[in-house]
Amino acid sequence: GTSALALSGGRGLGPEGARRLAGLLLEAPPPLLASVDLSNNQLDAGAATAVGTALMAVTSLTSLNITGQDLGDGVWPVLAALLPRAAALQVLSDGRMVLVSGVGAKGTSALALSGGRGLGPEGARRLAGLLLE
Repeated sequence: GTSALALSGGRGLGPEGARRLAGLLLEAPPPLLASVDLSNNQLDAGAATAVGTALMAVTSLTSLNITGQDLGDGVWPVLAALLPRAAALQVLSDGRMVLVSGVGAKGTSALALSGGRGLGPEGARRLAGLLLE
């Protein structure tokens, strides 16, 4: 099975490609997929929601690279979908977020999310809102 899926940059996956990827992941979640790189893909909110929902089915996921995505844009639906799996959340000084979730039989793993400009004040408000839900 596939353990890593690298779809970063270049012309980018884009919103339509992200929706297609989400559909494929929902049809047949790869059982061993640990790492997904969606950096620099300019996801819109709809595409990010589709990807976030699909990634919920990938219980082996331990690394999600969303570098180059503004955390104030389409990334929030991905975070909202993955946050319920988290046992802990840490926001690092550069704005990167690390979610810790119990994944698979090996116990606790870190799910690292990194974003372009970091969390910032508006991002902190949105994150607080998600945590209160």
